[in-house]
Amino acid sequence: MPVDVAIPVESWTGTIREITIGATAEKGGTRGKTVTVGGASALPFLGFEGEMPHRPTVAVEISDARPDEWPEVLVSAWGDVVGDVGAWAAKAEEIGADLIALSLDSAHPERGNAGAKQARATVRRVLESTTLPLIVYGPGQAEKDNEVLVAVAEEAVGERIALGNCEDKNYRTIVAAALAHGQLVVALAHRREPRQAAEHPHQRHAHGVGSRSHGPDHRRAGLRPGVHLFGHGAPAVGGPHRRRRAAAALDRDGGL
Repeated sequence: MPVDVAIPVESWTGTIREITIGATAEKGGTRGKTVTVGGASALPFLGFEGEMPHRPTVAVEISDARPDEWPEVLVSAWGDVVGDVGAWAAKAEEIGADLIALSLDSAHPERGNAGAKQARATVRRVLESTTLPLIVYGPGQAEKDNEVLVAVAEEAVGERIALGNCEDKNYRTIVAAALAHGQLVVALAHRREPRQAAEHPHQRHAHGVGSRSHGPDHRRAGLRPGVHLFGHGAPAVGGPHRRRRAAAALDRDGGL
């Protein structure tokens, strides 16, 4: 005989904060659209427990340095555009990207040591080659991150781009530049971060996210999970991300 099974429904009290990347002409920018992420009040695949107001989005990552370390099969998939950052950005938009994530790899001391002037020119070229919202990552070396991302923040005034990655050695400078020029920031959340972020908010502040004394409000800061699949396995990647989302949905953390 048929049996009715009651599906347990969790009651979430929090909501993952929303951030909007990009600015259209109405907001003083030149982007063809904006992208808003966050806003969920339930965990993935559990939409019946809350709201999922925005679909997942895809950012295509490009580099201002030719990726000579890439295998040939990957380089050939992109073709000649990998040698032209503007053409690469345009190609990414053509194939359906929601955003462009530009890595300023040539600014790394061991990959060209490009300075602020070149970073400005690169970002300007990308902005002129695509209408998509833009995320810009520094080379991952604190002093060079500060040098090039401050210049980029100024060059892209009005565009509401995201600057990353904010870490303990560079977040003050990057956050200050973002505040001064109306940009967003991306904080690198290390593998150990989820539990600490939920229980000790100062850990989040140390990564430039939500610091009321040093940083933008939570609507101008996002988290980038700082783990790699290789060598750890899928649980090491998905687990920390799920815990961050759960901390936000449970309202245990005011800044996620």
